[in-house]
Amino acid sequence: MKDLTLTVTIDEANQILDALGDKPFAQVYNLIGKIQQQAAAQLQEPMPMPEAKQLKPNEEGVSLNPNEMGSKPK
Repeated sequence: MKDLTLTVTIDEANQILDALGDKPFAQVYNLIGKIQQQAAAQLQEPMPMPEAKQLKPNEEGVSLNPNEMGSKPK
């Protein structure tokens, strides 16, 4: 089946979801999930990039001392 792209406001999307909520669950749960998944992907704010730390040069070149690079990820 060919995909269709619709543009609606958040309020309109919520009205559609409310209307689908009146239908039997077995008939609409896939459609509700698809709408929610696509909306969530569009509404997510992009994560800010962490600020890069400048490595300090030493006699041998660039310092790779973990204590100078910041905390280790958990």
